[in-house]
Amino acid sequence: MKIIAWNLNHRTRPRALPKAICRFIESYAPDLITLNEFVDAPDREGFYDDLRELGYAHLALSEPTAGNNQILAASREPMERGTAEPPQYDTAAYSNFLHVYLPGEALHVVGLRAPAYSARAKKADYWAEVGRIADKLADDRTILLGDLNYDPFRGIDSTRASADFTYSRGYSIPSPTGAWSYVSSDGRRTSRIDHAVVSSSLTVQRAEYISTWDDIDVPPILSSTVFWSPIPRSEEVGREEAVHGRADHRVLAGGGERHPGQGAVPPARLLAGQFLSVAQQVRGHVCL
Repeated sequence: MKIIAWNLNHRTRPRALPKAICRFIESYAPDLITLNEFVDAPDREGFYDDLRELGYAHLALSEPTAGNNQILAASREPMERGTAEPPQYDTAAYSNFLHVYLPGEALHVVGLRAPAYSARAKKADYWAEVGRIADKLADDRTILLGDLNYDPFRGIDSTRASADFTYSRGYSIPSPTGAWSYVSSDGRRTSRIDHAVVSSSLTVQRAEYISTWDDIDVPPILSSTVFWSPIPRSEEVGREEAVHGRADHRVLAGGGERHPGQGAVPPARLLAGQFLSVAQQVRGHVCL
């Protein structure tokens, strides 16, 4: 099974999606897509239609919160909303987390983008909560993937095949080949902050950063990708893969802190079949 994840660098505004995204999806033919830093809007309906035309009939979207972006998941196979509650630390953490479950594969997938907290204490509190969520899924076939906003391999032997996920036991982070998963718009700064966190019931076959696929240049907004192949059993070698991509990273704007007890945020909505009607239908097709 193939899973792709991209950071769109939309921050908090709905920006145009590059047409190459559809060419890549059609060429690579993933089974499940997660888009990070995605912002829902009425004119996204055309893109959702495009995804359905490409065979992704099952869509899920994390619930928006004021001044923050979201996670979008699109699947060829039946997909259910997962039961894991998003982090309650603040609104940015809440809307940048989406748990889905693929019953046909018995696979849990969590798309996330860690907010770029500047204070060490805030970062520690956020990851402690994510770790507690991961603990509840550790005995299952689980992948958490997306923008971690930190490099788990910094300061350790670069030849190691994987790093420990220090916030929850029972997970590892495969080390991708390649120099970076992020490059600044001027090309001067790079980092490796996009990763997959894989439960022990899955074995990683490979991990790789790339910038092109099948002669398709990944556009600047999707300037790199990561491959990994979590394989649960030897007879399934080659079945499960995932791809990451990201663009120039920016600190998440807006979204004040939200702690438990400050009121409930509605759960993510599952978008299958017809969409909720909007006041004015605006369809911006990307794949035409």
